[in-house]
Amino acid sequence: MVSFSNLRHINFHTILIILFSAIITEQNNIYGQWSTKNLSTPRSQLCACAHGSKIYFAGGKIQGSQQISDVVDILDVNTGNWTIAHLDKPKRQLQCEVVGDKIFFVGNGQSYYNSSVMDIYDTLNDTWTIKIIPDARGGRIASNGNKIYLAAYNDLDVYDIDTDTWKQFTISPSRVDMGMVSLNDKIILAGGNYFGTDYNTINIFDVNNETWTIDALPIQREALTGQVFQNKAYFGTEESSDGIESYSYIHIYDDVSGQWSLDSLVRENRFRIGQTQHQGKIFYAGGQVINFSNQLVEPVDIFDCVKENWSTIEMPTGRRNLAVVGLNDKIYFAGGQAEDDITSNFYFSDIVEIYDLNDCTHEEYLPVDTLFEYSLIKAKNLISTNYDVSLSSNSIVRWYSDSIIQIGIDFCVPLGAELELSIDECESNP
Repeated sequence: MVSFSNLRHINFHTILIILFSAIITEQNNIYGQWSTKNLSTPRSQLCACAHGSKIYFAGGKIQGSQQISDVVDILDVNTGNWTIAHLDKPKRQLQCEVVGDKIFFVGNGQSYYNSSVMDIYDTLNDTWTIKIIPDARGGRIASNGNKIYLAAYNDLDVYDIDTDTWKQFTISPSRVDMGMVSLNDKIILAGGNYFGTDYNTINIFDVNNETWTIDALPIQREALTGQVFQNKAYFGTEESSDGIESYSYIHIYDDVSGQWSLDSLVRENRFRIGQTQHQGKIFYAGGQVINFSNQLVEPVDIFDCVKENWSTIEMPTGRRNLAVVGLNDKIYFAGGQAEDDITSNFYFSDIVEIYDLNDCTHEEYLPVDTLFEYSLIKAKNLISTNYDVSLSSNSIVRWYSDSIIQIGIDFCVPLGAELELSIDECESNP
């Protein structure tokens, strides 16, 4: 329970009782949740994926005109040791997909031409092989069962891992930069762009019947990226046709009901964001603010797919075009382009900033009902009867309408804890 007392300029006949449960990450005695490691070479537009106890950071663009990398930095999180492997050819704007004990890498090649090569790493035998992609080169990748699906322009290429054969299907309309996910027995393609024209088209491919159905987003969106948790697909970030609403909401598809919905977070519009889904939470990291060519940001917005609410942490280093991946209880934010504090110039980063989910201090926005008459109430002290809770100086109660406000607070509690909180001193500003 949250209660307010000792309020200045507040009608004391108004009684406010706020009930809520706070679901945050687990607590550790040490609150310094960030640590760092370094890639072998600075680069952006790389990809990252995890298998077993290892994380693979592959390819990317490196400093210099049109220079790209074939390096795969492999981190064993159990030992902390690094090893290095190499792709068959350098790639940028990579994507990777794990199927069983194999990892598949696709991306764009030198001088902005799409690569026709799909690199395959067998983690059991420690061997690398390649497959030539028939048509869908440099596009999106997803997997369903023992099949790899590649989408670009009007081509959907399907690689059967067991039979080592390809099949091709036609996507309409033709486009790139689609959001792509595998959800249950479906491959879903959302939005996209074709030579400057954005699309709101959704193509849904039934992997069993090998048939298409069509749906539509509410607006045209390009450069969408997708994540999946349980029976829902989440499409968000990047750009839209108006160039403004790039990062104001995510599109959510429920495969049980077949319905689409929106969830929104009011945040500065930005693009070239890194993201991943881990333990039921989607992490949207960093990016570049639209219309500001040299403004990179540190926030990592976290969407809880179960609770359907948002929280926020901040990376020590703001970056764009970074790779994000989760393994065990840590999230890894790797590479990308950062900004020099003195010159404001971009540079390619080799840093891997690691956020420990067991150590937490992050901001949670909690919607509450109230009858307050004033626009802002600033909490001075936050008291918990059952957990140690810290309150930041920036924590405020924000007025949104005649009946809705939000409390923004920084605190750290065990996973799944139901808090009884009270704010014992507040001041209001009309």
